[in-house]
Amino acid sequence: MKTWGEMKKSYLIILIAIIVFGGAVAFFGVNNLIPPSPIGYSTLSSAEETTDAATEQKSDFEKLEEAVSREKMFEEKRRPNRDTYGIPMEVFEEMPLVPDDFGTMAYMFEIGKWKDLKYFTEGYYKQPEFYPGFEKTGLRWWLEPDPSSWGVIGWGAYPADIWANTFAGTEFEARTFWHVGWGVQTHQGFQLMPVFPQSSKDQNGLVFNTQDPAIVSKYFDVSFDKKVFLLGPAYPKFDSNWARVVKINVKVHEGTPKGQYVLGLDVGVPPEDIRTEWLKEYKMMYFDASSGGLTLGRPHFRLIINVN
Repeated sequence: MKTWGEMKKSYLIILIAIIVFGGAVAFFGVNNLIPPSPIGYSTLSSAEETTDAATEQKSDFEKLEEAVSREKMFEEKRRPNRDTYGIPMEVFEEMPLVPDDFGTMAYMFEIGKWKDLKYFTEGYYKQPEFYPGFEKTGLRWWLEPDPSSWGVIGWGAYPADIWANTFAGTEFEARTFWHVGWGVQTHQGFQLMPVFPQSSKDQNGLVFNTQDPAIVSKYFDVSFDKKVFLLGPAYPKFDSNWARVVKINVKVHEGTPKGQYVLGLDVGVPPEDIRTEWLKEYKMMYFDASSGGLTLGRPHFRLIINVN
């Protein structure tokens, strides 16, 4: 049988426990002590429902979460996710580091929301994911290889069309990114050639410009940062020189009439001495880019110039 002192001690412990439990309820709130309810039922009585202010605060936080999720979605939309490709990572070993904002900026550029091409360094335009269609079209060269064929010649400009607003007597620079085609295994030599097409069609096949090439060519002086260059292969791995930026400098002559003009870029055979050096180095793996006869029915790159 317990003594009075022992009983007193037990009552004191119980009293302390009650006080501590009550304090926990007051501090954390009743809802935190109620076990999770089954789906479709609520453990809250009308007296325990959250206030309108709390609901409004939660709604604001949810909106914030949604905004952050959207930002992540845009970043991931075009960001390289190479672990999921199912191809050797050696394919990309010569590529520069991918910038932190690559996914968002590549997507903004693709949909026309970002237009400053000077922003894009090698870390952007030398990644194959910078160009739309790589994951849908380009990856099949590794996932479904065909040993009976090989890519010899192929290339393009991205973007293929650029618009410029200018005035007579001014000078400006335009840019595009020149790259080889998916699956191409050779080194290709280029010499850029300015052309002034007699007529130009939009993506729907409608003519939007006609001009006299002999007259219009006298209105502009065109030069390049590098008129002759070599691009390396994109298969079986991307060469460090598989893509490059092309800078076009355009000088508009004084007295050029106001109006719209189209300046195009096509490809010719490099000078004989330079191509001889490339042939000596790469042998049967060198080709003149122009020898493939690639035709689009239009210049591979177009600069649409509005002289105001």
